[in-house]
Amino acid sequence: MIGAGGFVGRHVMRGFECERFIVTPFFGPDDAVDEPRTPFFRGDVRDEALLERALDGAELVIHAAGPPSVADSFSDPNRYVDIHVRGTALVAAAARAAGVRRLLYVSSAEVYGQGGARVTEEPPPQPVSPYGAAKLAAEWMVRTIHATDGHRPIVLRPFSLYGLGMRADGVVGRIVQAIREGAPLHLQTLAPVRDFLHIDDLIDLMLTLVEHPDPPAIVNGCSGTGISIGELAETALRLAGRRDLPHSNGALSRPNDITMLVGEPSLAEGLGWRPSRSLTEGLAEMIGP
Repeated sequence: MIGAGGFVGRHVMRGFECERFIVTPFFGPDDAVDEPRTPFFRGDVRDEALLERALDGAELVIHAAGPPSVADSFSDPNRYVDIHVRGTALVAAAARAAGVRRLLYVSSAEVYGQGGARVTEEPPPQPVSPYGAAKLAAEWMVRTIHATDGHRPIVLRPFSLYGLGMRADGVVGRIVQAIREGAPLHLQTLAPVRDFLHIDDLIDLMLTLVEHPDPPAIVNGCSGTGISIGELAETALRLAGRRDLPHSNGALSRPNDITMLVGEPSLAEGLGWRPSRSLTEGLAEMIGP
């Protein structure tokens, strides 16, 4: 598991180990390792020698490493390109050299840009952020490096993930933190519509994909249901027993804000997967008693 210290990586380790997978984590250089496993690896995803040692003998590689902030990618695009694109190319090459049976790359729905509603995997992606552009380039690195080795990689495009342990600077994290602190809820904008998928449902989809004999090359990780940031915040406030409303300063969270991005889950559902956690249940779990 490359990117084991991140939100997705920590849940992958827990979820896959519950299904009797033996998971070897690859942590970033600054990740906290609370419960070190033996063996485990720590270092930069661009370290070729370390990747070679980490992937030796692996049958499956899940790659979810790299800086996750879309907003920060505008101020430091070179770093995002270097880690997401070059780093992913090195991972894909190391996996091919090691004879890995299957590589699952965790990309992002950010590659779709102003996608709109019920976005399928078919339209050509048009990212509007350096993060989205880097993720799309990384996808092509994975697909082209493994184009002739007989082990077709899987590209998974999650939409807006949430759940316990997520980053506090994401929109759901900010909402939950304000509620826990009993503070007024101030957000930059309430209008954008997003498709929120619980992290446990994403892990279930990943398990479905890696165990399927012929998985799709590219698949959305989404619920298929859109909700505005304002409605999301109001739902969370009601769950906490509060009657106040969220406030917005009307500012954009980034230079090119996406107004609507809702996925079409039919391809994943055709594999037998269904999201099972409602947004209300997931928020209630995060808010707590």
